Amino acid sequence: MKELRLAGVSDIAAANAFAEQYRHVHNEKFAVTPRSSADAHRPVAVHEALDHAFCVKSERVVSRALSVQYDKVRFNLEPSAYARRIAGRTVTICDYPDGRLMIEHGAVALPYTRFDTLQRVGRPEIVEHKRLGGALAWIAEQQAERDREHAPARSGNALKRRGQTGHGFAAPKPQEPTPGKAALARARDAMKRTQAKPKRAAAEPDWEHHIPGETRPAPDVRILNRGTVVARKVSRMLTVNHRGMRYRLIDAAPETLLGEKILLCELEDGHVELFHGSRPLAWRRKRAYETRGEEDGRALVYSKVGDLS
Repeated sequence: MKELRLAGVSDIAAANAFAEQYRHVHNEKFAVTPRSSADAHRPVAVHEALDHAFCVKSERVVSRALSVQYDKVRFNLEPSAYARRIAGRTVTICDYPDGRLMIEHGAVALPYTRFDTLQRVGRPEIVEHKRLGGALAWIAEQQAERDREHAPARSGNALKRRGQTGHGFAAPKPQEPTPGKAALARARDAMKRTQAKPKRAAAEPDWEHHIPGETRPAPDVRILNRGTVVARKVSRMLTVNHRGMRYRLIDAAPETLLGEKILLCELEDGHVELFHGSRPLAWRRKRAYETRGEEDGRALVYSKVGDLS
C-alpha cells in the first residue's frame, strides 16, 4: 500500500499496471536461489476445479421451511423430494469471487430463490391532506430515525462485494430526505385532531332534597316498623350510601354526626327516612352508582357514575 501511495496510484486500472513493473523490483530484492533447479509445479488435473477450491465456504442448517440464512439474505430451496429429505441437515454455501453463489449438499447443487432481508420498499409520495399528509410525514420521520440508530448492513465475514458483478447482496438503498420540524409539528397536530374525543356524560339531575316537616310530614320513629331498616355509618363527607344512592346530611349541626351510626328506613313507596336515635334527619341525595343484580343487599354490583361534589 505504501508503494501504491508513493507512486500516486488511486484507481484499480492504474494499480494493475503498476503491479507488473513492481513485481520485477520485488523479485530482485527478495528472490532466493533454490537448492534444486527441478520444477515441482504440476499441471491442473481435469477433475480439479480451482474456482470451487478458492471460494468462501460456509455451513448452514436447512430449516423445516427449506430455507437457509447467509449474510442477511434468506435462500429458499425449491421444494423437491431431495430438498425435503435434507431438512435439518447441514449444507455448504459456496460464495465465489465473481459473485456467484451455490448451495450444495455433498456433491448435489440445490436450486434456490433468494429474499434479501435488507431490501427496502419504496415509500409512495405523501399526498397533500390536512390530516393524513401530516400523519404520514410524522411516520416517515420516525422510520428514518429508527434507521439512523440501527443502520442495516451486511456482516463483516463475507466477501467484499465492490469488485463483483451480478451478486445478490445489494447495498441498502439510501433513505429519502426527511421532513423538517414544521412538518413534524403539523403531523402531531393532525394526529391530535384525528383522535376521538371522549364524549361528555349527560348532565346529572340536581340533588333531590328532603326536609322532614316541609317536603313531607315529620315522621314518627314508629315508622321504622313499616319499612326496611338498615344501619349506616356517617362518613367524613357527611354521607351514607344505600342501593346506589348517596345521601348527604343537611341537618342543622351535621358535624356532630361524624362517625355516628344512623338508621335508614326505606318505605314501600320508595321514600327514605333517616333517623339518629328518634330524631329524623334532613338529607339531599343523588345517584352515585348504577346497580344491577339481585336487590337483597348482598348480590348488588355497583359502577360509579357522575360527579358527586
